[in-house]
Amino acid sequence: HALVRSTATEVILSRVQDLRERGDAPLIDLLTTQDPGLVALVAEHLAAGDPPSDPGRLLATLSKVNEGLDLPRDFEAHLAIARARAHLQGSADPAHERPPFDHPIDRDRLLALENGRQYRILTDKGEVTLALEVDVAPGSCVAFDSLVTAGYYDGKTFHRQVPGFVVQGGCPRGDGFGSMDWTLRTEVGLPGFSTGAVGLASAGPDTESCQFFIMLGPAPHLDGRYTRFAHVVDGLDVVQRLQVGDVMRRVERLP
Repeated sequence: HALVRSTATEVILSRVQDLRERGDAPLIDLLTTQDPGLVALVAEHLAAGDPPSDPGRLLATLSKVNEGLDLPRDFEAHLAIARARAHLQGSADPAHERPPFDHPIDRDRLLALENGRQYRILTDKGEVTLALEVDVAPGSCVAFDSLVTAGYYDGKTFHRQVPGFVVQGGCPRGDGFGSMDWTLRTEVGLPGFSTGAVGLASAGPDTESCQFFIMLGPAPHLDGRYTRFAHVVDGLDVVQRLQVGDVMRRVERLP
């Protein structure tokens, strides 16, 4: 399972004091799996560490792996590789790269989608009801509605939970490194990220897709940086009990 692989890689990278003492082979082996989650984790590790005296093999591997990524689906891994390559070459972090616009708003669906439209998430811990904020984030709301009505979220898990901060789910891989084959424009509105606010996960401006998070507490540092597209109207107590691995048994639009 992708979540198990990514978690195991995180543990390895955090507990081995210096993988490079064993040469580049362990890192290159992980990179050449071409698994976007493992690639992103290793690239982030490389971008944060001391560059080796001869980074040639790593740079060549990163370039080859990057060519094999499926964009925009693997955009997070693509950005991590760019940061790692810059660090290994002794350069400053590259400017954020925005994916090309590839997912126009479905106007007919938008016209039929009223502000405050509610959706029910049936989880292992109970039911949660969300209300869309169409006036604030029309493109994001239309995308969420289309995914719900297609049954996309049914069976997806919550892969991330940070006490007092967020619970996050909706990843097609189940580990946070998955996306759709399209991205959305970031829609920053006036409402802030208070408890119960619902936002879209992002790897930077205009990289949003299918993953969403629900606030377990206020986080004003997210204001102006992430898309808020909905809020919890019922079941906030259920949200507070969600843990990693809990499943969205069904997500449905209410009449």
